[in-house]
Amino acid sequence: ETAGVAGNDEDDNSIADTEPSDKADSNTTMSIEAYNAVISGMKGERMWKDALQFLSLMEKGHAGANNNLEKMRKEDKTAVVSSNPHPQPTLVTYNHALEACVSSAEAEQAVRLLMSMRDKGMEPSPHTFELVVRGLLKRSQWRRALQVLDLMEEWGVPQSTRIFNTVISACTKAREVGQAMD
Repeated sequence: ETAGVAGNDEDDNSIADTEPSDKADSNTTMSIEAYNAVISGMKGERMWKDALQFLSLMEKGHAGANNNLEKMRKEDKTAVVSSNPHPQPTLVTYNHALEACVSSAEAEQAVRLLMSMRDKGMEPSPHTFELVVRGLLKRSQWRRALQVLDLMEEWGVPQSTRIFNTVISACTKAREVGQAMD
């Protein structure tokens, strides 16, 4: 589960200021595009933990929202509250979170997120796999990139010439021509 992986240290930046209120009504809740923009903005800033925490907030929003709604109704019977303050993450959301991991040199974290996507019913696209493979190759993890390619085939995701060429090039640079030919 993403939340267990994305904990924040005390000295890390927090997303508390960007987190939407569970008390917001439908006129003030953030759209999926706004959530995606926040996560996208966490690329390159070594904010991958925050990106995953924000994604987790979205994933849990549906179950957590009902608990918060019930609590608020008990406190204020007249409160008008959306039963789902956080939109369901989309493939674009996951891709932005993957990019945040990859841009922070957290390729293995990106692989874990990729694996969790399928468990949550989100089918990764060829672009999703390409993000992860490129992240692994930037860390010279060509063997792991080959495993991700195998996973791509196992899951029935179309493989592009571009991703093959990228992996072949990395294997060749690592002087693993035999692996590149497989």
